[in-house]
Amino acid sequence: MSESIDELRERWEADPSPQLSLQLAEEYRRQNRREEAVEILTQALEEHPDHMAAQVALGRYRLEMGDLEGARELLEQVAQADPTHLVASKLLVTLYIEAGEKNQARDRLDLYKLLNESDPDIEALEDRLEGRAKPSATVVVREARDVVVEVPRNGDPFRDLWADVDPSSYWEALGAEGIFPVAGASGGVAAVSY
Repeated sequence: MSESIDELRERWEADPSPQLSLQLAEEYRRQNRREEAVEILTQALEEHPDHMAAQVALGRYRLEMGDLEGARELLEQVAQADPTHLVASKLLVTLYIEAGEKNQARDRLDLYKLLNESDPDIEALEDRLEGRAKPSATVVVREARDVVVEVPRNGDPFRDLWADVDPSSYWEALGAEGIFPVAGASGGVAAVSY
């Protein structure tokens, strides 16, 4: 049986670690409660200002909420600290496209393609950059099984996608994305590239 959001909130209040903050924020996001997710991650970053996973997650949430400047500050900070951070780079491409900054979007997309040329979303990003696709009409979310789901902007891309997935598989898939820690067999946290 999966843990309720209230139980997770209680655990977080007892131990507001970055890992629990990320879990709780993602649960709020899944319930389309992004403001609460932002509050949780903002609080986590006050205690752990250099935690890249929290910065990227908060940047993603702000981007989804249309706060381009708030997202830019966070994601550019991550990209400056780690220019090869794939998730931050991909989110920055989207942000620059939405902000109409084609040169920056092109530069970041070129770097992203160099680092992750096999990403099937590259073509869609290029189409958006070149104006061949509707800007922000839909976001394509890929899950580990290569299921493609189109969701409305600011919608919850995980509601249906994760409905039949047990919680450990859910977090492992998010961990594979590079921004969430993955619990190891010993109860610790496995190494995740940030």
